[in-house]
Amino acid sequence: MRAVGAIIVSIMKMSVNSGTALGVMGAWEVVKIVSRQSGAWAWSLLDLLPPYYVTEGALVRKEIAEDGALRLVVNGARIEVDADTFQKLALGERLRVRCTRKARAINIDRYVS
Repeated sequence: MRAVGAIIVSIMKMSVNSGTALGVMGAWEVVKIVSRQSGAWAWSLLDLLPPYYVTEGALVRKEIAEDGALRLVVNGARIEVDADTFQKLALGERLRVRCTRKARAINIDRYVS
């Protein structure tokens, strides 16, 4: 549903920026916007499908990216996590992380030492 909203917002912005009414805007521009937005939506879905990647090692560092994404560095791999996970894990913990192609964490196992 968010993809449909994003398409509508993109069309409205393009209409306002070009100074034309939405009805006057050419069909080709609408097709390009819909194609671009649906492509992004398809890649997001594809990211959720296997194969998943596994990284094991100690939590070396916690990072906050410029875009606000929270990332953990485990065995040299930067993995995106949610705020609760970012807060609860401590540096030096041994972890096994399963993540998507875009390095978003699916599950994190702690090893007991």
